[in-house]
Amino acid sequence: MLYKLFQSVPSQTLISAPNIQHFKICKGTIKQWVIFFDPEAADLLHVRVKYHGVQIMPWGSGNWIEGFFSDAPLFEDLEIDTPPYELTVEAYNEDDSYPHEYFVHPILLPDKPVKPVESGVEGLWDRMKGFLGGE
Repeated sequence: MLYKLFQSVPSQTLISAPNIQHFKICKGTIKQWVIFFDPEAADLLHVRVKYHGVQIMPWGSGNWIEGFFSDAPLFEDLEIDTPPYELTVEAYNEDDSYPHEYFVHPILLPDKPVKPVESGVEGLWDRMKGFLGGE
């Protein structure tokens, strides 16, 4: 499953008060990341991703992604198994005049195979519960 988060970070967003976005995903394993910025960000935009308060991208507390202008996938094998299934993306922008945008797209493999939707509302409800980690 491909999840997509796009965010424009206002100019003069400080590291001490970063722009924070919460991003719901499903239970499973992150297999790849596609992360990139617009080239106009010129190393002024900084982004990191956390799961339950622990920094998972880039690895290493205190590090930030910056100047990431290629959309080449980054391979991963990170289990997302504790509710709430949510990532937190923090960003700051050192530009004094312009906002800059980032794109964070985790690609997850669900922990169970996804079943086709059965006819009727009950089948749809069961599938939605499965995506959200309900049994």
